[in-house]
Amino acid sequence: MHDYDSGSDWLGIDASKATNQRDWQSIFMPILFPMLATDKADPGRNPMLALPRGTQLIGRVHIATHKRPTQDDEDSEEWLQPNMDRESLRDNGAYRTLWHVSRFAAELIAHFDRADRLTQEEQKNEEAAQEANNALTRAISEIRSSKGIEPEYRAQIVQQLKIAQARYAETSEYNKEARESLELMSMMGIMAGFMTHEFEKAVSTLSEAARVIKALANRDPRLAGTATKLSSMESTLAHYMDYMRVFIGRARQPRAQSFKSNAQVQFIVNTLDSISQTHNVDVKVDIDPSLPGPVIPIAAYHGVVVNLISNALKALVPKISKEPRKVRVYATNEGTKHVLVCADNGIGIPDYLRDRIWDPLYSTSAGADEDNPLASGLGLGLSLVQQVVKKMKGKIELLDEPPPGFVTAFRVTFPLNEE
Repeated sequence: MHDYDSGSDWLGIDASKATNQRDWQSIFMPILFPMLATDKADPGRNPMLALPRGTQLIGRVHIATHKRPTQDDEDSEEWLQPNMDRESLRDNGAYRTLWHVSRFAAELIAHFDRADRLTQEEQKNEEAAQEANNALTRAISEIRSSKGIEPEYRAQIVQQLKIAQARYAETSEYNKEARESLELMSMMGIMAGFMTHEFEKAVSTLSEAARVIKALANRDPRLAGTATKLSSMESTLAHYMDYMRVFIGRARQPRAQSFKSNAQVQFIVNTLDSISQTHNVDVKVDIDPSLPGPVIPIAAYHGVVVNLISNALKALVPKISKEPRKVRVYATNEGTKHVLVCADNGIGIPDYLRDRIWDPLYSTSAGADEDNPLASGLGLGLSLVQQVVKKMKGKIELLDEPPPGFVTAFRVTFPLNEE
């Protein structure tokens, strides 16, 4: 038996806490209790950050060895041996298994402790929300029956309180649904690579089908229109696929680098050209070709720009005015800042939604025209854009006063240099 003193951090508990380790260390936890990506990223929900300290764990592990009944097999380093010294014991397969079992017990405590704390916190929040709602109900009742307030003014106050109560209930329900949806979406990450691969195969098959139908159209002219449509669709999808290959390639190596802003923005505009042409939207890039962009990963810059332009196009599709539909993307460097502005003359954003557009999963296009490819968003666009911009030490804002001739404009500011 090897006796370890009380100061030995043999399970690595204190080391994990000192480095804010966020991943399970035992081999059992990822299998039995996998951690959601949203929980892993959130310090308030990550159970690894709730590990008990070594001084809070009380237990005893007793290891005994004995000679084998037969000596037919050679001694293996994967098994405990009676003559092992302390270091040999630690560098041993059986000991490593014992370590994972013991570490699993400590991580299991953290898992259920964090789950219990979150449940209690959620219950407190629900009770506080219910109390707030009850307080509004009481206020409405008291004001409605008050004799000291003029009837007309009293009715106005009651109406405002009812609106506030309805929006409060809507927000509470939204927060609950958003948490559940984010948990579900976090499990879709494994599908991304699979879908990209299958999409490539689909484009290849579509290309072959277009070629065959085009050949058949020489015999049956009725197929000519179908062949033209298939060729157009194949070209558009292949263009998107090329863009995704470039984007994924850059995202896999997210290193900060210098680039020209105009070339990157124009690349995105060209990628979305089929949509803008279909809906008669004039998209123009007003950026000096020699203007340097911020020193950030190109994939991050692309992600921001493609979301802003897509949102601008989305706001223009339902526009019924005969006024020409237009999107403008501007960029300048002001001192140590790179400033990017995307403006459109679409349907605009109502005042009461200006704050909610940054909420995860909030989408203004839910239930929109199914034929509109821009109506299929998950509601993560602006929320993710805001997160990426903040991570790059930048800022994004919805301008109160858009440029003349435009209704909506977003302004993004990045530091020009890595510092």
